Amino acid sequence: MKIFFLTLILILITSCATEPQKSSLLGTCLQTKGDAFIWSAYDNIYVGELLLSQDEPNKLIRSSEPIGKIDAETTLQLVSVLSGSNGSYGDFLRARVRVLDGEHLGLIADIPACVPYHPALRWITSCSLKN
Repeated sequence: MKIFFLTLILILITSCATEPQKSSLLGTCLQTKGDAFIWSAYDNIYVGELLLSQDEPNKLIRSSEPIGKIDAETTLQLVSVLSGSNGSYGDFLRARVRVLDGEHLGLIADIPACVPYHPALRWITSCSLKN
């Protein structure tokens, strides 16, 4: 019985984790097409401390008010890609960017991607590094 519970705990721990991934896109710069809000988020496997989004991502944020805004045509740099897995959802990819200009220079945040609970308007639409 003890071995069963230890095995179950190990499976639960390893099935809800994220890990950095190699990508040829790391370091790539892009610009926002429109204004985006900065939301304070719950730091977990689905999102880091901050999330950029035009819409309120109600299931991941700490407050219904954004903590800031980045303007249209703000330059962002892709700094990390994280793969994650959730038993009921399956595999997913998170993308994190650094703001390279404007008032929030240096800020690092997640962007909407193919991740559970992320806003429906995704900035990254592929759920796999293979696509």
